[in-house]
Amino acid sequence: MRKWICLSLISVVCGFLSVHAAVQSDNTKPFAGKWEYWEDNCQFQLELDLYSTPTDGSYGYYSLSEDGYGLAYSIVDIYLIDETGASVAVEGSMGKQNAEFKYNPTTQEVTFLPPGADPVAFRQKDKYNYVFVNGGDKIDVRSTPVSGAPLMKADRGQSFRVLGKENGWFKVELSAKDKRVGYLSPEYASYLKDNTIPQEAFTKIYARDLTSFALERHGDHVFMEKTTMYPPQGESIPTPTLEYYAGEIEGNAVIFTHFSGMPTQDINKMGLIEPYVIYYWKEPGIFIMEGENYAESM
Repeated sequence: MRKWICLSLISVVCGFLSVHAAVQSDNTKPFAGKWEYWEDNCQFQLELDLYSTPTDGSYGYYSLSEDGYGLAYSIVDIYLIDETGASVAVEGSMGKQNAEFKYNPTTQEVTFLPPGADPVAFRQKDKYNYVFVNGGDKIDVRSTPVSGAPLMKADRGQSFRVLGKENGWFKVELSAKDKRVGYLSPEYASYLKDNTIPQEAFTKIYARDLTSFALERHGDHVFMEKTTMYPPQGESIPTPTLEYYAGEIEGNAVIFTHFSGMPTQDINKMGLIEPYVIYYWKEPGIFIMEGENYAESM
């Protein structure tokens, strides 16, 4: 009887530890991500991943910039790390020095303690919650880092909610509807803080080469008039072809599902099409269509 009780207790404890380890591996990696905030004219940035072996000798960086003045540290070594703290070596203009990171699980704040300076706290609202594809088109999102099976092809400009990093790869949610987890190579993706499209983006004309388009937003719907110029044979004046699309916004994407060859903003008079998607990149203020950049027409 006593032996049976001991075995049962061991089983319970082992089960608890395995569950705890699984939770820890998924949810308590606070020292991976990117943060940014402004205080007056001063910009603070932190990007790091203390859980993966770096390929360039750096685990990340901290930077401060204000009116032409700059301070930057590269994280070059890790001495100790646990769930709430890390002791590291940073390298800057003064050479290699010691520094620390602290994590508050209650507030989810990550605090950097730079050498010889006041602590800098990065809050949850300062964190970049998305990544987007900016280094190629039709990029594989894989089931595991590096060699996992392809789950989908990601368009250039497409954004994903980031869940963390694993072996240096971005761990992402495939979409708001498809909650499966996939992995994106950092070679093709970068952090994105805001994946929304501002209202003013729908009041401009965007162009590249012989193609341009204008957008209008009416409630939940977005309408696009797309113009493509085709120079006819033997003539110097190009002739335009006009196409009309209607769709809705999802994150930084406009997903067009209706089409017409005639001018209309009545969706009921438009035909259904396979989704045709364009993506907004907020920092330069451009749209990405079929893998190409379309800037505001001046």
